[in-house]
Amino acid sequence: MITKMVCVICIIVLVVSAILIFTHTKKSSVRFVAAALVLLALGLMKEFKSLPLQFSSQEEAIQQLFDGKVVDIVEGKDSSFVITEESTVTEGPQFINNYLIKTNDGYRVATFFEKQDRTILMENGMFVSVCSIEGTQDYYAYSFYPEPVGQEIVITDTNGTVFKTITMKTEGTSNIVFAYAYVETVGDNYGVNVEYKT
Repeated sequence: MITKMVCVICIIVLVVSAILIFTHTKKSSVRFVAAALVLLALGLMKEFKSLPLQFSSQEEAIQQLFDGKVVDIVEGKDSSFVITEESTVTEGPQFINNYLIKTNDGYRVATFFEKQDRTILMENGMFVSVCSIEGTQDYYAYSFYPEPVGQEIVITDTNGTVFKTITMKTEGTSNIVFAYAYVETVGDNYGVNVEYKT
């Protein structure tokens, strides 16, 4: 965590320094230094992606990295999807999606650059978000769906995967369900089927 923070601070200082030097001097040699600082900052930004925190176990990574209560952990082949719940005064409980990548030495957090989310809209108006983790064959699908009070929602995908669900109670005639799953493959025809049972 400290290494990444130092890296971010260095990038900011380098970019600000380069802008100040470039705008306040007319000498070409000093402007060359400003350009070099910008290139150095770009190099650090590239390295920022490869500075993940490494933990010996999944439990250690979760304890050190994620706030809130761990709701569930979904295991993939080369990664895991850690769902945490955080409460806010204004919005109540919220589910946070976190991803860990398995390494030879343990686990590390997936960086912003390694997570690729896309949302698929189906013909019935429902949607599902799918997150792929760079460097792995893992895909995780998730979404929120309404669940009428007194009925049970069952969500499956085109691969036959049955989604896990977490129900968030509301005061109305429908609750909100957070549905999620590890899915094997996501092709062009990928989608989910939502059924309600009484």
